[in-house]
Amino acid sequence: MLPVPSDTFDWQTAWAVREFQIAASMPNVAVEDVNKKPSKDEAKTKGSYVSRLSGKKNDKIFAKHPCGVVTPKTAELIKYWIEKHYRCPLVIQAMKMVPGPKPKGKKTAPLVVAGVRTENIWRHDEVTVGRTHMLAWDFSGHYDFPEDRSNEQIAIGRYNPRGNFGGPIGDLSDSWPVTRVTPQSWRGKDWAAMSKEEKSTWRAIMAVAERECGGGLDVVNFWDNCHGSAGHYHWTMPKSDGSGGEFCGFMAMLEAKFPAAFAKCFGQFGLWGPRWVGSTAADQREQLHPGVTYGGFVYTKDVDGKFVRQPEQGRFREGNWLRSWHAAYRLEMAARTCADYRKAMWDYALMRLKGLRTMSEVDAWLPAGCKTPGKRVALGDFFTSERGMAFILRLHVWRPASFTSATRKQVEVKDKKTGRSEKKWLPA
Repeated sequence: MLPVPSDTFDWQTAWAVREFQIAASMPNVAVEDVNKKPSKDEAKTKGSYVSRLSGKKNDKIFAKHPCGVVTPKTAELIKYWIEKHYRCPLVIQAMKMVPGPKPKGKKTAPLVVAGVRTENIWRHDEVTVGRTHMLAWDFSGHYDFPEDRSNEQIAIGRYNPRGNFGGPIGDLSDSWPVTRVTPQSWRGKDWAAMSKEEKSTWRAIMAVAERECGGGLDVVNFWDNCHGSAGHYHWTMPKSDGSGGEFCGFMAMLEAKFPAAFAKCFGQFGLWGPRWVGSTAADQREQLHPGVTYGGFVYTKDVDGKFVRQPEQGRFREGNWLRSWHAAYRLEMAARTCADYRKAMWDYALMRLKGLRTMSEVDAWLPAGCKTPGKRVALGDFFTSERGMAFILRLHVWRPASFTSATRKQVEVKDKKTGRSEKKWLPA
């Protein structure tokens, strides 16, 4: 669904201005040759628009944080870009896909590009037709590409419908090897060199990662009731019910432990998470205390540099910029090109597992005769096997309230209309 032009500077316009400010902060810009007439082959494989673009060093970098406000400097740059035929250096194309040659011994044929469906897309729901994959052309120079990928279209994923939501989803077939959840990516060791304890921990995490991200940290998801999810356990961003998400906690940890990586992966695009425990920064963001809560919200900055929570309560749609195709691409490229981002992902995954083992709310599940006076029983005292911890980890990722609500009581509530009864948690 395309934006409807109007004379109102609404939230969609503010996000568009923010994207311009991001583009103007990149090392390179794209320049359009308005007189070029692309060949038929170029129009089919790249699209007419991308075929007219080339990369050029940015000679007027926007050095302030993106805020979505047309400041005097922003207005000056917009005029300059129009005069110079500068364009956004990141272009997302919606490509038509058809079955290609079927490999010998395979039941199905892989999909191959058969032309451009829609050029230069932005919104998460701009193209919803099936058999369409989104590919990116990146002239920005922001990411350090491997030599073998420096001149190719970068696969992002496809649109996945989901009731009232729907949006980008990554495919494992497009995942880069460097992002794979392997023993080497965790410990820098081959499987044979790992200790028994390390192997057991890796298997427990991998049992969940295989289900959540397919085993690739660049396999992201933007189609359900949150603004996106990524990582070993597909930690979520803020949700449509107004609650926060654990991915925001990851952003907070990355900012605290790897500030340079955070700046490249998020700060450059005007995004922040909460403040990590121990942070001395004095600002409006909430502070997380791991072990108590990991959930939080995404923050942007207004024109004065004040942090603003995104989305604001009850305004989920206004935060859909966080699930755009450009946002999906950036989250994938963070995993593909930033080693510290991947390191922090592993640290965060291990923190979740350790937190589960030491969780002591299980006291509420025990009969009085099984309790020892003065001693708190932890979850790890009950589930001591590798398989048991993998099961608990999976259940906690899927429905965290099953454990965090352990000390609360359940009651049966009868629906007056249907006559059906269901168990619900009472407030703590």
